Amino acid sequence: MTYKDQTREHYQIRLNKLLDEMPDFCRTYFIGRENRLSEVSAFSYASNLHVFFDYLHRNNRYFGGRDIRTFTIDDMARLSTEDIEEFLHWMRYHETDGIVYRNSQATLNHYISAISGLYSYYIKRRHLTFNPVDAIDRSKKKKKKIIRLENDEKDRFLNAAQYGTGLSPRQLVFHEKNQARDYAILSLFLDTGMRVSELVGINVSDLNFDKHAVSIIRKGGNQQYIYFSDRTEDILRSYLDVRHTYHPVDDEDALFLSKSGERLSVKSIQVMVKKYASSALPEKMDKITPHKLRSTFATDMLRATGDIKLVSEQLGHANLNTTTIYAEHDEERRMDVRNLLQ
Repeated sequence: MTYKDQTREHYQIRLNKLLDEMPDFCRTYFIGRENRLSEVSAFSYASNLHVFFDYLHRNNRYFGGRDIRTFTIDDMARLSTEDIEEFLHWMRYHETDGIVYRNSQATLNHYISAISGLYSYYIKRRHLTFNPVDAIDRSKKKKKKIIRLENDEKDRFLNAAQYGTGLSPRQLVFHEKNQARDYAILSLFLDTGMRVSELVGINVSDLNFDKHAVSIIRKGGNQQYIYFSDRTEDILRSYLDVRHTYHPVDDEDALFLSKSGERLSVKSIQVMVKKYASSALPEKMDKITPHKLRSTFATDMLRATGDIKLVSEQLGHANLNTTTIYAEHDEERRMDVRNLLQ
């Protein structure tokens, strides 16, 4: 079973367990949308809906403490826009079981989308006639400043991985064992812009040095060759020379391995990136993640080529509009052309 199939199976199992705790119409809804939603997205939507139903169970007078598994579509038809707004107001800041929760507008927007999707589905099936979410004023999404590494910062970051610069004595002990692996991972991120989930899924058999490329499974499930530089190829070959020291479990074909010989996890890579950021770039350590390395690649490639379509294809974006965020925030490029027409 491939890593992608294992991930899908993992989230499908979690989704099924969650649906066992929810109304029957939710299972019907997710079965009806399984051709449109990945297992990861379906689980995310289901989690949001479960929180919403639990809120109704605890706080809405009409539902009066009923078991959420007994909720029906007719019950949903009774909810008003004001009921949804009360839920969103509660979600912003509330305390449950002694734990205080604070949620951003971006998080609230995810809940709005999950609830609205459920209503829209059953309106199309003519089981409902009104979507109470439609009347909610949604705040405009603010453009975030792109966090990226400048050239000197990239050098410091990679030096930390290659030479252990800035690491503590205890970290240096682990660095001696993992230097080739960690350096290859960070180089691959900055050289290709792939997602952390895509990198984790790479197998040794996916490497094609004749093409100077690696085959990855994109977010939507499509397979694509991503090309890397000669420098990164040399770094990958150096890692492959020592990969056997991780003692791969059974027939484990994963490219990047943990100390137990199993596929390195997304969480492990996130922690590793944070470790090198804290030693090399303490002023930015809270902001540097695998996704910020992807942002660095995107802006660098856009500056070098000026070809937003090429950048979009390299990043695996389904929509070109998603890539424009890197063009809109490239302040350095705008400064370079300020006197161009004089």
